Amino acid sequence: MISKEDFDPRTKSFIPKDYLPQDKGILVKDALKLIEHSPFADKLCELLGIDSIKDDFINIPGATMLVNSVDTESKHYLKLDITSDYLDLGFNKSYDEKSIEIKFSNLKDVSFPNSTLEAHSELLEEGSITAAPVYSSKSALFARLHSLSNYANELFKNGHGSLVIKNLELLRDIFSKEDSRLVQKYRLLKDKEDKYFLRGIVSNKYVDYNIGVSVFIALISLHKNILGSKDSYIISLCEYSESHIRVFFEKVGFEKVGNTCQVKHMIQLSNDELKREALKFSGIASILYKSGSETREIYLAPREIDYEIASIHHSYKPKKAIEKLELANDIKGIEKKLYNDISFIENIKEPDQIRHLLQKRVNGDTNLKPFIVGDIAKTLDEEIRTIHQLFDIMYKLDIVISDIDSKEYLRYLLYNMLKEEKNRRDNIKSKK
Repeated sequence: MISKEDFDPRTKSFIPKDYLPQDKGILVKDALKLIEHSPFADKLCELLGIDSIKDDFINIPGATMLVNSVDTESKHYLKLDITSDYLDLGFNKSYDEKSIEIKFSNLKDVSFPNSTLEAHSELLEEGSITAAPVYSSKSALFARLHSLSNYANELFKNGHGSLVIKNLELLRDIFSKEDSRLVQKYRLLKDKEDKYFLRGIVSNKYVDYNIGVSVFIALISLHKNILGSKDSYIISLCEYSESHIRVFFEKVGFEKVGNTCQVKHMIQLSNDELKREALKFSGIASILYKSGSETREIYLAPREIDYEIASIHHSYKPKKAIEKLELANDIKGIEKKLYNDISFIENIKEPDQIRHLLQKRVNGDTNLKPFIVGDIAKTLDEEIRTIHQLFDIMYKLDIVISDIDSKEYLRYLLYNMLKEEKNRRDNIKSKK
């Protein structure tokens, strides 16, 4: 019996002190290993003009560690895409009746996104593969089964997995009709212990801009942008797992905010291998502040479209994707907007009100994993008197929380609260 508990989606990260002093960047030709298994590697190289820059040095400190980390992580799991008719799926309840296993009994249409068929053809000789759903793949599957998701999740919650299995079997009658057949592509992960996990369902329009491909495109795009400007960047933070990544390209230099804080401007690369944008560049910021004798840093991540620099979706063909990644989309304007949003922070008179609103917003927020909400609310329970104490709370949460999406959402919430406070103050001023 395979369980989702066997799956280890632990987020890894690194900061400048983790990479070697000699890591000043990477040669373009050395970064090419990130796309060696991509079915459209040649097309990407053509569109990005790699032949003319393959000997260029990408002058971004930390880039070698970034490339090596992503390359190593991509080998931790073997990825399989199985196209299957619903009638060829089998279902078993988990031992606690709170989840299921899915058996794929037709392996005629299988591809390997991060390897080759020849290297793993022996897997197909097994005749079938059984996988445990992880992440939101179970909900994604049920959502396509006549909106079974909410009903099934409620049954699982109450330990009635057998009833879910019965409903899944009854659906075979519907999907056996010629005009109602349900054929979908399923992304599976295989770990080093030969255990399989269902990662998600892949759209028919899906183009595989995986983490390696997105990081390669990002490095080349940023390299070209740097060549045409006086700006320089370092990798100040990278958070990644087998299917998510956030890379913070920090612009060298900072702006002062008041007497004790500094603002750093960054370009954030984000990627989710199956959903949302395949690759997105956003303008974000961090605040440096003093906590006792220590200098600490917290991140602010707006989500509004006008802070977005460039993005591509998993449905884009390579030509359209490269055309969309024009990084000269008013980066300076986004930096100015971010600075204006937070330049007043030292003048906040009632920071505890912001803490209270954050705590209230977090409770019951469906954007956060349920098992995390309690810890966040508890950390936010302590009354504060200064804005730096609020920053200390957010700093602690950023360390404690390992889930990438939850980290980013909290960064967004803090930014949004600060912006709301700014708007409130501006409204009061305008009425005087």
